[in-house]
Amino acid sequence: MDQHLCNVFSIPGRGRGIRTTDNVSMGTVLLSSKPYAYVILNKFKGQRCDCCLRQGSTSHKLQRCTGCKLSWYCGTECQTRDWRSQHRGECRALRHLHQPTHQPSQPPETIRLVSRLLRKLDASKEQHTANQSAIPNSPIGLCSQPLSSMDLQMILELVKSMTSTDRSDNEIKRLAGSVLCNTFTITDLEMAVNIAYGVYPELSLVNHDCQPNCAVVYNGLKAELRAIEDLDMNAEISISYVDLLSSRKEIQRQLSKQFLFRCSCTLCSQIDKRDSYVVCPCTTCKLPMIPNDTTITCDGCDCIVGAIASQKEKGASLLEKGEVILKELTNSESERNLYEITKEFINSCEGIVAPISVVYLKICDKATDACVGLKYWSEALEYAKRNLSGYRHYYPKVYPQLSVQLFRVATLELYAGNMSAAGGFLEECGRMFVSTHGTDHPLYKDWQASYLEWYFSTRGLPIPRELLEGCHVSGSNAVSYCKETDSFNISRCFCV
Repeated sequence: MDQHLCNVFSIPGRGRGIRTTDNVSMGTVLLSSKPYAYVILNKFKGQRCDCCLRQGSTSHKLQRCTGCKLSWYCGTECQTRDWRSQHRGECRALRHLHQPTHQPSQPPETIRLVSRLLRKLDASKEQHTANQSAIPNSPIGLCSQPLSSMDLQMILELVKSMTSTDRSDNEIKRLAGSVLCNTFTITDLEMAVNIAYGVYPELSLVNHDCQPNCAVVYNGLKAELRAIEDLDMNAEISISYVDLLSSRKEIQRQLSKQFLFRCSCTLCSQIDKRDSYVVCPCTTCKLPMIPNDTTITCDGCDCIVGAIASQKEKGASLLEKGEVILKELTNSESERNLYEITKEFINSCEGIVAPISVVYLKICDKATDACVGLKYWSEALEYAKRNLSGYRHYYPKVYPQLSVQLFRVATLELYAGNMSAAGGFLEECGRMFVSTHGTDHPLYKDWQASYLEWYFSTRGLPIPRELLEGCHVSGSNAVSYCKETDSFNISRCFCV
């Protein structure tokens, strides 16, 4: 933690938090760290490296641990690093669990993460001092989630079989509760896929807010806490613990289940509207409206439409169907099947469900993925733009998910040959990337390549050799943003 920018403080009745110690500009990195311990999700075993989380491919084949046969690595370097930091103490235990006569063959991620934490804490205690609170960046002391007797018994049995710890059952229980309550979900670069669980003790001190002033972004294992607005001195730093593109009911459910509290902010105190939008039947308006028990009041044309039972029932039925679709869709769904299912739902919502309903937006996102896979660029662009409108409605003005969606729309505009529109979206997401991800992030480098492709193409100039070869532009400052002039500058770091 950068003590010059923020520090830990006590909040009466709420525990601890982090606040600024000086004025902070938007885009400032307040905290940057790698996890104290982490574990890849079981569903990605054999698909991603257990150490660096890199995606495997036909040209980048992963190697399996010959001991436990459950961990996979990019190569010797990653395997050696993981062996020294995490895997040495668990390999034999995992090999034992992997035998056909033992169930489960692969322990749940939480069990494995608790085991890794125990081994690391025990090693740190031996190296430093018996006083656990003195261990640097230790997760001990974070809030702990109570566990059911069944969960506790399973955790105790598996953790003890995977470690040689001499800690008491109560200590293991408290540590397991801390893991459940403070684990961060590590995502891919686009923040679209959850790939691992990690414990970041300092980040866990940041409190939740449905209107956050900071956000966490990942670059591999490294997590960065970045300011998404200008902050005054002594301002409490906050992030959202859950995806803001969710209904209020779902937000409260997630907060209650994992973090053991209910949010009482202004937004959460309002009536849940996010999955209640229907379209005004007025032919001159067609704006979203919020239905109550008897009427719908339209803010656009100030009309009150009576006898709206049919409209409400149709909307509720469609949104319920959409929720079922989202639950039943799997990652193995064929692109053609996904395209047909999502398109049918989206078309059925026309004139009934407003395009800013959460369920509608999430299905539009699936439709975009399907269209990209099938190379239906015009349809992919249309769905991505609908999503962008929803993202602007639910996320803060500057936010990682919003900048990624802007880049997606800009890229699809390029594919469609809409160079003028592409330029506008590229510049908007470029400005946002500087704050949400920073100029060293791989996504910013991808953006540079797209921006340069657009820049040279619109001027009738030959595209630089690096772009033709499909490589990243050398250096993170090939395109720099000047805040004072609100413009982008192209450097002379490559041959034209």
